Amino acid sequence: MEKITKKVLITGIGRGIGKAIAEKFLLEGYQVHGTYFTSKEKAIELQNKYGKENLVIYGPYDFTNINETEKLIQGLMPIEFDTIICSAGIFSENDDFLNFDLNEFNKVIYCNLYTTLLLGIKLQNNIKQGGSIVILSSNDAYSGAFGSISYSLSKAALLSLTKCLCVNYGRRNIRVNSVAPGSINTDMNTPEQSFDAPGFTPINRVGQPEEVADVIYFLASSSSGFINGENITIDGGYGNVSVLLKNESSRIRKYGGYKDVYKEYEIMKKGDKLIHISPCADYAWIDNKEERELLNQRINAAKKEAIIYEILMTDKKREKELQSSPIVKQYYDNLLPQGRVYLVRKEDIIKYCPEEYKIIGAGFGVFNSKKAFIDSYVSKDDIGYTVENEHLISPLLIAFNNILKNIEEGKIKPLKLL
Repeated sequence: MEKITKKVLITGIGRGIGKAIAEKFLLEGYQVHGTYFTSKEKAIELQNKYGKENLVIYGPYDFTNINETEKLIQGLMPIEFDTIICSAGIFSENDDFLNFDLNEFNKVIYCNLYTTLLLGIKLQNNIKQGGSIVILSSNDAYSGAFGSISYSLSKAALLSLTKCLCVNYGRRNIRVNSVAPGSINTDMNTPEQSFDAPGFTPINRVGQPEEVADVIYFLASSSSGFINGENITIDGGYGNVSVLLKNESSRIRKYGGYKDVYKEYEIMKKGDKLIHISPCADYAWIDNKEERELLNQRINAAKKEAIIYEILMTDKKREKELQSSPIVKQYYDNLLPQGRVYLVRKEDIIKYCPEEYKIIGAGFGVFNSKKAFIDSYVSKDDIGYTVENEHLISPLLIAFNNILKNIEEGKIKPLKLL
């Protein structure tokens, strides 16, 4: 029995996200019907790579001209598709509030919105039952535009179009969804997207076209069979960031890693006090360059008669290891007598100080009751951020002092070194 090859229409396959989508569907065994406008060479390169029987190209089609869109639609009438993906889009910076150009505005609306609208309506009978439409919007649809009004407006309208097509085509079991990419590494990127966006994106990078293509393929596949009329944002968490709240947080929390901690040790003097508590993560308290440098900084501070209190919590898995650890032994040898060092069982902390244990988190240090160092342990190379805020520091001091009291009163018994 001859295998039936699925067919997908993808607009704008010559570059960026459209190209990545085309490659994804080609690799998944689809016959791709793709359009281009200015990227003929790129489209032909793709066709040569995958074969003319697998990639059928159409163009050039200028979607800022409705007549061109209508011409494409007429040419596609004999073909039945499993999926239609409306990817082609343009961006203009010449339609802001000071230099508004209606012609430029209309070009973007024609390409981004009207072409998608016409393809979705006039090719509706070319989509198989059980097929799907996927529309490319943008996370610019969620915000007010300072410039490039047409782009934001067109992308916002596509979200509404997705819902309109969804409710009308559902009876034929045709699903319609959209995706809203954020800053993606394409040639449409502005310098702000390339260089500024990572700083406001929780995972600190822009996305790749292939990551968008993977989501679109999912929406076109049976794996998303009950997802309909939805929009999926693909922006690495950017949309969840409030610049105001981020800046407010940065005023009281600063991520600086080891270098900020070292600065605090270097300026410690006689009578200064550090309290520190560590849950002893698997990658902490191991004899390596970073731990040795931290040890030396604390020893130097102790030599200047600074007072350092250190509580190390261990689970059973690491108990023997830490009891015989050369670094732990050096802490005992060098931070006393003016300071304190205790190696204790985590289970004892939980038993006698359950509320304090909840506050400990991944560990912390407090310098002179004024500056805290919070161990985030996002990875073995990230050891946290500094905080200067009495409302954040106060609970840490209370938790530490209560645990210390339980140790010194003998309820929590320190482990002996081997």
